[in-house]
Amino acid sequence: MARTTYERELTDEQRAAFAAGLRREREKQGISLRDLGALAFVHYTKLSKIETGKRLVTDHREAGYIANVLGVDVWRMLRWPADVLAAEAAHTEPKEAKP
Repeated sequence: MARTTYERELTDEQRAAFAAGLRREREKQGISLRDLGALAFVHYTKLSKIETGKRLVTDHREAGYIANVLGVDVWRMLRWPADVLAAEAAHTEPKEAKP
């Protein structure tokens, strides 16, 4: 049986972007892993492992459930720019793009 759009596997870049975006959004909104897990139907230990890169979000559908609970567009989380993530990790502002 063919997979639907939402069941396709994610690329490594998408998984890394999603993991970083997940933690960022969850902490920004003050939502615990347990609360997010209960609302997204994903066990909180799995969410923790996704955030830390010890486990991968499996497909677009699972990512969509999580993003929906956070009120964030899943595609934005899957395409989180690397320079923004690096700047956030270093607690600095991303550099402006040169024209």
